[in-house]
Amino acid sequence: MANRSGHKTIFAAIGANLAIAITKFIAASITGSSAMLSEGMHSVVDTGNEFVLL
Repeated sequence: MANRSGHKTIFAAIGANLAIAITKFIAASITGSSAMLSEGMHSVVDTGNEFVLL
């Protein structure tokens, strides 16, 4: 049972990280900020890390 709970948590984190990444990429495109683009890439890498945890 704990395994399913852990998977739910990881899937929630994946969804949250993807939403954050999309938001940062949108902000980067609107503002032209290279720092925000970098943060968006960081969020994508965080999402990949969550897949490794699965």
